[in-house]
Amino acid sequence: PTPIKYNERKKEADLVFGIHIDLYKWYSNPAIKASVYGNAYRDDTLGSVSEAILNEGKIVLEQQIYELTTDSLAEYCLQDAMLTLKLFTYNDYLPFYLMLFLSRICRLPLTDLVRSRVSSWIRNLFFYFHRRKGILIPNPEEISQLKGTKTHTQPISQDKKFKGGMVIEPVAGIHFNVTVLDFASLYPSVIATRNLSYETILCPHPECQTNKIPTLPYWVCTKKRGIFAEVLGFLKDFRVLWVKPLAKNASASDKAFFSALEKSLKVLINATYGTLGASHFPLYCLPVAESTAAVGRWAIQKTIEKCKSLSITVLYGDTDSVFLKNPSPSSIKELISWSENELKISLEVDKVYRYCILSNRKKNYIGVYESGTIDIKGMIGKKHNTPIFIQKAFQKMLSILSNVHSMEDFELAKKKIQDILLECHSNLEQGKYSLEELAFRAQLTKPIESYVVDSIHVKAAKKLLQRGYPIKMGQIIRYVKVKSGDGVQPVELANIKDIDVKSYKNYLHAAFRQVLDALDLEVDEKSTQINLESFFGNTT
Repeated sequence: PTPIKYNERKKEADLVFGIHIDLYKWYSNPAIKASVYGNAYRDDTLGSVSEAILNEGKIVLEQQIYELTTDSLAEYCLQDAMLTLKLFTYNDYLPFYLMLFLSRICRLPLTDLVRSRVSSWIRNLFFYFHRRKGILIPNPEEISQLKGTKTHTQPISQDKKFKGGMVIEPVAGIHFNVTVLDFASLYPSVIATRNLSYETILCPHPECQTNKIPTLPYWVCTKKRGIFAEVLGFLKDFRVLWVKPLAKNASASDKAFFSALEKSLKVLINATYGTLGASHFPLYCLPVAESTAAVGRWAIQKTIEKCKSLSITVLYGDTDSVFLKNPSPSSIKELISWSENELKISLEVDKVYRYCILSNRKKNYIGVYESGTIDIKGMIGKKHNTPIFIQKAFQKMLSILSNVHSMEDFELAKKKIQDILLECHSNLEQGKYSLEELAFRAQLTKPIESYVVDSIHVKAAKKLLQRGYPIKMGQIIRYVKVKSGDGVQPVELANIKDIDVKSYKNYLHAAFRQVLDALDLEVDEKSTQINLESFFGNTT
């Protein structure tokens, strides 16, 4: 018999005498990427994932793959195979353990788990508990009819049905000694402690109607435990009270096992609210989703009020965390104890920054740890598709910021940042950068003939195709911005003399602007000078 069965409709292959695990789908899964690997890689390509996790990349080709000799092609393919194997066996087979644990917890075959999104995992998990308890699984229409579809809060964005998490206005400026406190799994904790579930919200018992959700007209049952609350509460307690202590104290040989189990539970716990709050989820209940967000906002507001009573300055707050200005160890301890007793939600120290730079914009900041490591939120940072010369310049700026220890250090830092940008301007004008350093990179995610709109990288790919270069789905297209024609040229056909210097300056400023705005610095693109006069506008 044929050893491989291929499903054309699903674009999936199965082995007759084994299990086929698609690592591309595993590492591209948003839940795995965020909860397990901390969004360490932006692109889902083998090269990007390997560089981020293994610190090892693909062989860089200086010519087209069809131009390689047989030996070079074999070496290139062998490196790809070795990277795939190393990703599977990384950290003593941690990915494989993760897959096995998630497969068993969610009652899904291993191949189905790897190929499906987290919403499918959670759906299967909750359906299993319904069947185990002998509970009839309701239709989505039945839940909507019984619990209603009217919201009581106004969403901030048009694509939402109700108001989400609370974001506190940041105190713009440079702040030293900042501690970030975080509610551990805020929304799952709210669901578990408030007994939120589709069958407990707006229950038929008159005596339960006094058990109200803060700021909303909903009430929650006090007579029975809801299935959402029960399952999430169990998973959360199992992870926090049993698995985490074992993982912390495990022997070297058991470390990978418990680490994988702890991360598996973390993936499910963190992803559950997002799934339960999605209208396409079969057990979606709008009052439950709206109540969860409301209690989360209430918890943040109460925490801010408690901080004020303790004379702690709150610099910023976002959904499940608060940024505190130089709090004492005793006040942190008191806050954590208060949250556990009053809110019934665990509050813990998440980050401690040497200094933090907050801009006037929400979800946009830079935090520098004592070690010098930089935490960037809502900013461009270093993207793999950004030209190399911009990546290097950006990294230089981050290196400068990592060495700032006092306000006096910023005086020297602002001059160095200015010098970086002006040097880039000069190099662009003098043509000192190579085409490789100027190249943007983008992947063809589908056959080139399937593109309805010709984006920049598609235009470049079609020019290569016209000149006889083979083009296929998944290929990385390298292109540069030029002054003539439609403004784009593939690297293979470009001439350094045709580069659009002005366009590259704009890209450079765009990459830096978010950081400069957070620093309250201004870039005057017309004069290519940098206005740093407002640098010390608000410093504490």
